Amino acid sequence: MSLVFLKNLFFRPSPPPSSPSLRTPTSNKARCAHTDHTERSPLLPSPPTSTYSTSTDLEALLPPPSPSPSSSSNTTSTSSFGFPRIDARLISDATIGLSDGLTVPFALTAGLSALGDTRVVIYGGLAELVAGAISMGLGGWLGAKSELASYKATEAETAAR
Repeated sequence: MSLVFLKNLFFRPSPPPSSPSLRTPTSNKARCAHTDHTERSPLLPSPPTSTYSTSTDLEALLPPPSPSPSSSSNTTSTSSFGFPRIDARLISDATIGLSDGLTVPFALTAGLSALGDTRVVIYGGLAELVAGAISMGLGGWLGAKSELASYKATEAETAAR
C-alpha cells in the first residue's frame, strides 16, 4: 500500500472530467431523488474502439526522453505539482532491492533464533546486513558500469554507420 501511495504522490493521474450533474451544490439525497436513471453515466468508460488509443495513453503525452546516459538518474527536475520528479526506474530498483535485501536477514535471524543465544542472533543478523549491503552495492556498481560500457559501445557502433 505504501508503494501505491508513493506512486500516486509522485505520478499523480490527471483528474477525471466531472459531469455537469455532479457539480451542482445539491445534497446527495436531493440529487438521487431527482435523477433519472437513463441520464446517469456509467462508472467505467467504454472500451476503446481500436487497440491503441492516444487519448488514454498517458506515456504518449510525455515528451520523448533525451538519449544521454545521465538522463536515467534525473531526480532534480520538478514536476508540475511542485514535487521533485523521481525516475520510475529508481522506484523499481528500490522496491526490488528492499524485497531482496530484507528477505535473507529475516530468514537468517529466524534460523539463528533457534539457537537460543541472543548475542548470536544479533551479531549474525548485523553481519548479514553488512555483507548484504556490500554485495548489493558492488552488484549495483558493476551493473551500472557494464550498462554504461554497453551504451558507449552501441553509441560508437551507430556513429560508425
